[in-house]
Order: sequence, then C-alpha cells, then structure tokens
Amino acid sequence: DQLVQGVITAVAASAEGHDVLLEILIALPEELFNRKIAIDPDRRAAARHKILQETNVALNAAATIFQAPVDPQVAPHRQAKSLRVLSSWLDAHVKSHEIDPPPNSQPVRTSPLAREMADAPLFRFALEGIRASHETLLRPSGDVCVAVLSLMREVTPHPDTDRAIVLAIAEALAQGGEKMKMGSNIDACLVACEVLSALAREHFPYLYYYHEPSRPLLDRLADLATHFMSAVGSRGIGESPWEVATSALGVWSHLLDHQTPQLHEMAIGIAAGGAQVIPLVSTDRSAVRQELRELLKPLFTKMVSVLMEVLRYPKACETQQDFQFTLFHQFRDECATLLTESCRLVGYTHALNTVGQQLERFKQEGAGQGVVLPPWEALEGCLFVLTAVAPRAPAGEDNVIPQTLEALPSLPYPSSGVAAVLLRQTASRLVYFT
Repeated sequence: DQLVQGVITAVAASAEGHDVLLEILIALPEELFNRKIAIDPDRRAAARHKILQETNVALNAAATIFQAPVDPQVAPHRQAKSLRVLSSWLDAHVKSHEIDPPPNSQPVRTSPLAREMADAPLFRFALEGIRASHETLLRPSGDVCVAVLSLMREVTPHPDTDRAIVLAIAEALAQGGEKMKMGSNIDACLVACEVLSALAREHFPYLYYYHEPSRPLLDRLADLATHFMSAVGSRGIGESPWEVATSALGVWSHLLDHQTPQLHEMAIGIAAGGAQVIPLVSTDRSAVRQELRELLKPLFTKMVSVLMEVLRYPKACETQQDFQFTLFHQFRDECATLLTESCRLVGYTHALNTVGQQLERFKQEGAGQGVVLPPWEALEGCLFVLTAVAPRAPAGEDNVIPQTLEALPSLPYPSSGVAAVLLRQTASRLVYFT
C-alpha cells in the first residue's frame, strides 16, 4: 500500500544505498506519466494519485540524505540529486494538475505542496544555490524554483505566505544574477532566464500592481532580463549565446502575454477573503488593465531602447567565415515581433523618434568637415526597425518614415562585400512593407 515508503525502507538501510535511493526517487514520479507502459487510463490515474500522496515521504527521505554527513568531494553531487528529487516530485504535481484539474468552479490559487516549501530545508537550499550561482547546484535549484512557481501560477494577489515564497525566489535570482552577469557560464544564464520566465508568466505583473514594496526588486529582474537579451553582442558568436538571448526575449514576451482581464476578478475573490492588498484604484476591468500598463510602460520603454541596439548585425558577420546567419535571422525575427508588440504598450512614437534622432545625427556628422560615414550596421538597424514598426504605426502621424523613404536613394551604401548586400536588402524591404 505504501510503495514509496517500502522502497525507502528497502534501499536506504545503509549509507551506501543513498545514491541509489535518490536515483529511484528522481525516476519514480517521471514514470507516472510514461505512456510506453500500456495500462488502462483509469488505472494509470489511480496509480498516479496514490503514489503522489506519498510525496512528503519521498521529500523527507531526500532531505534526510541531504543533511547526512558525507565526504566533501561527494557532497555537491549528492545535494544536486536531492534537489532533483524535489523538482521531480513538484513537476509531477504540476503535470497531474494539468491532466486532472480540481473539480470545482474556482481556480486553484496555490497548491498546498507549494505552500509547504516556505519551511522546507531543500527549498531553502535551492534558493541558496540560485543566490550563490553554484556551478553544480544551479541547474537543479532553478528547476525547483520553476516548479514551485508553476504550482502557484494562479495566485493573484498573493496572500502573505505565497507572496513570501515568490519574493524569496525573486530576491535569490536578483542576487545570483549579479554574479552571472560578471561570469561567462552560459548554462547559468539559461537557468536564470527560465526562472525569470516562470516569474513573468503570472507573478511579476500582478506583484508589480498589488505589492508596491516589491517593485525595486522586480525592476532589478527586468534589468537582468535585458542584460541577457544582449548576450549575442557581449559573448561573441556561438550557439549558446543565441540561446541565452532568445530565452531572454521569451521573458519579455511572457510579460506581454499575461492575462490582465483576470486581474480584477481574482483580486475581488481574494480580497473578500481578507488578504492584505493594495486597494484597487478602480473596479472597472479596463481601468485596472490600463493602470497596470502604465506601471509596466517604463520597463518596456527601457527594454525597447536596448532591443533596437541588439538587433543590429554584429561586426563579426563581415569577417567571420562561419558566422551563423540563420541563427541570427531567427533571433532577429523574434526581436522584430517583440518590438512591434511592445510598441503597442509604449507607443510607436518612442521607436520612431529614436530612429529619427539616429538618422539625423548620421546626417549631421556627414555634413561636417570631412566625410564621416555612419556604421553600415547602425544604418541598417534603423531601417530594420522602421520595417518592423511601419506596418502597424498609425499612418500619416510621423515624419520619420516618409523622410527616410525619400533619403533611401542617397544613403551611403557600401560598394562591396556582405555589408553592401545586407543594407540594400533591408532598404528594399522597407519600401516593400510601407
């Protein structure tokens, strides 16, 4: 009847069995969703629910092994396995909730298991792994945090315990992120982006609206996401930096995708239960949505300015024979999508005026003493931004687009090489799309 407890009793009788037990406890919840085992769906569901009822038994065993004395050289790897046990069982609950949502009309705002993490030693250790950006522990620590946030996805606004858990993750990531920014560990950056995305899906915008004291911390996380977005330029050209930059774009996309219409309804339900929240400025759903947009607008305005720099061709594309144009163009297309969607929040004027100011500066530099040609990649980047923004910008409300179109024939196009092709190609696309 007690499968997990039976396995623990049989395997963990000696210290030599600890590593074996951890591997079993990692694999067991994953096998609950293994479709290669042909059994009746009802029987599968019954087995899944029965085994998941022993989650605390498995986690207590992992915590005991985690705290047991061990050789210092072995400790980090055993600690990492203990954290993987925690993330594996948390993930199993996430999947189980997706397959069989609770049968009531109200959304589940917090899994009891997620709330128990507030006092769980393994969860506190996962936070330390994030905070220290520990090479061995960072990946499993990040997986734990993502799973916890997934079990709390519909908490809005957060009761005190739930908010404390989310803010603890955010604080640990903000501290660890400073170390990641100074290093060159690509996997660490990817872990940070995954946790940032989990925060951005639901918790970031709602905390920003309801919990004003957390806004400086959330601003730091937004800056961290923007930093990772520029990984392509700062880390050189290679497959992993593109992956980091693309993951960071996803963080901002999640912020744009949050379901703000639910904000008002969920707030009323929790406020009625006595949760301490910032009073709504308005009970009108559209007004709440507009208030949140205004709060997030400065963050997106800053991000858009960086994004317009990031999407430029790197200098290496002219000289590096194995420059990965396909990866860059995929990344750039995602940049263009994020840029146009973000302009719906911050307004198209910001992007258009920024491009207009850059083009005017290029013009003035070229008109001075001596011929000062603008960097072709900067000029091409301006045209690319206009191509992305122009189709959605209100027609006839700016001078930048028509003036640029008039100036296209007289631009200082390079006479040869990759730059000559790329700049002319982008100029042609601007004409086509406008």
